[in-house]
Amino acid sequence: NKGFKNITGLDKFIKEDLIYDDHLQIYKKELSELQGEFDFIMLNHSFEHMPDQDEVLRHLHRLIKPGRLIMIRIPLKSDYLWERYGVNCGQTDAPRHFYLHTLKSMDIIAGRNNFRIEKVIFDSGIYQFYASEQYAKDIPLRSENSYHLNRKKSIFSRSDIRKFREMRNYSQEYVAGK
Repeated sequence: NKGFKNITGLDKFIKEDLIYDDHLQIYKKELSELQGEFDFIMLNHSFEHMPDQDEVLRHLHRLIKPGRLIMIRIPLKSDYLWERYGVNCGQTDAPRHFYLHTLKSMDIIAGRNNFRIEKVIFDSGIYQFYASEQYAKDIPLRSENSYHLNRKKSIFSRSDIRKFREMRNYSQEYVAGK
């Protein structure tokens, strides 16, 4: 729908390959098993779940065509969130996240693997705040009164949600060092 053609996806957890048509295939494979060259590669909230990130980046370097882009979408650790929530920070999401990167750590790992960061876009929503606030109050993400599952039974008012939106903008500026 967005104009992409010949899309290849990987998901090692699916039961079997999903071949929709000539333009969309999702394979039950590891990244190390993928062959070919690609114009664009996107890791959408998956990089933080991968245990050997240097190996992942080496495979991406092998797969991406010269001069093309890789987009990695991940949660970033910020001093603002960590100082405010500590171990209750929703972005930590232990034990599912092996890593919680900062801008600096992403720059280091990218450089170590022959990449450079060209652009950073902060696109986070309010999840980082409502999840963190809930964890601090011992409300799991999948609880009946979690904002994530049931906004009507949530502990948050509309005013709280507005405040989270404002905090999101501030925390993004704080991470970027503006």
